[in-house]
Amino acid sequence: MPPTATTSKTGNTFTVEAILVAGPRGVIRLVIGDISADLDAAGLVDIEELDAPQTLRLNRGRAVRVVLEAGTRILRLGDSRSLAAELFETREPFAYASRPERDFTNGTSFLDRQAAFLAERGIEV
Repeated sequence: MPPTATTSKTGNTFTVEAILVAGPRGVIRLVIGDISADLDAAGLVDIEELDAPQTLRLNRGRAVRVVLEAGTRILRLGDSRSLAAELFETREPFAYASRPERDFTNGTSFLDRQAAFLAERGIEV
């Protein structure tokens, strides 16, 4: 899971520590916890690369400290959970990773058979 942002405000700037990912020209796309934020690159004052979390895929994003002007335009806010799946490696045992997805909820055919079984025996649930 992405790290939460560290922010601080000094004068007319503020600092955010987050994961920088590729975005369109003129846009700074940051992953901050569960939020993906597209910010106007015109507000960029400084950017510094930080030590990356061990699970971060470096070909997908970089841990950065970004200094932005106060009032930098927010172009888009969204959910970063779909990005996080590509940004961060997850360790999963082979037996789970190689297994197809399973639906462990009870299907209606089972529920219908169960209701018939209980009704035949006069059992009320």
